Amino acid sequence: SYLSEWYDITFMPFSAERRHMDVKCCHDVVSRMERPGTTNIMPMPHTPSDTLQYIANADLVITMKFHGVIFATLASTPFVNIGLSRKTQQFCKEAGLAGLSVPPYAFTQETFAACVKSAEEMDPSYLTGVTAHNKEMLFRVFPQIEAEICGSSN
Repeated sequence: SYLSEWYDITFMPFSAERRHMDVKCCHDVVSRMERPGTTNIMPMPHTPSDTLQYIANADLVITMKFHGVIFATLASTPFVNIGLSRKTQQFCKEAGLAGLSVPPYAFTQETFAACVKSAEEMDPSYLTGVTAHNKEMLFRVFPQIEAEICGSSN
C-alpha cells in the first residue's frame, strides 16, 4: 500500500511450483493492500529473457528472491531486498548494497521506506559496475572450476 501512492505495482512470481506458492503469495499481498492502486499480477510462466526485459523497464524492484536481486542487478534497475535468506543478504552486503536490503526480522514501514529511498537515490551505473565485477570474478575462477570438473571425470 505504501508504494501504490507513487508506483504502479506489478507482481512477478518467479516460480509456479506448488511448494513455492509465489502466485498465491502475490494474490495474498494484493488482497491485504489498503490502496491497491494500479496493481496486477503477471501470469506464469515467463522466460528469463522476458523477466530481464520487464525488470529493465521497471523503475524499482521489490524482491524477496535471490533471482530478483540478480535480475535487478543485471538490468541495472534499483531494487529493495526484503528477503530473509542468507544469500540475498550476503549478496547485498558483499556488493556494497546493504542500504537496499531490509535487515532480517526488521521489516517495518520505516525500515522499508529507508531502503526505498536509498534505491531511488542510487545511480544505476553502480549496479552495472557490480555486474561487471561479478562477471570478471566468474571468468577468473572459471578455469579452476573447469579444471576440477574435467580432472575429476578422468
